[in-house]
Amino acid sequence: MTTELQAIYTNQKSFYGKARVEHLENGNKALYSYSTKVCELDNNNNIIDIGYYSATTSRHINDFLQQNGLAK
Repeated sequence: MTTELQAIYTNQKSFYGKARVEHLENGNKALYSYSTKVCELDNNNNIIDIGYYSATTSRHINDFLQQNGLAK
């Protein structure tokens, strides 16, 4: 299942469909910014994979992490 990432911890109103969260069968969550996988959390919210990206993608990652209980 894939859902749009909502802009909660940013001053933006929306990410305008450019950030999506894929809920994987194994319980993990993967964040896609535009069409690139940029972060993945396991089912205990441990970071499995994360990279360094543009300012916009970094805002997507920061909001995704904060929404999952991880510090900014």
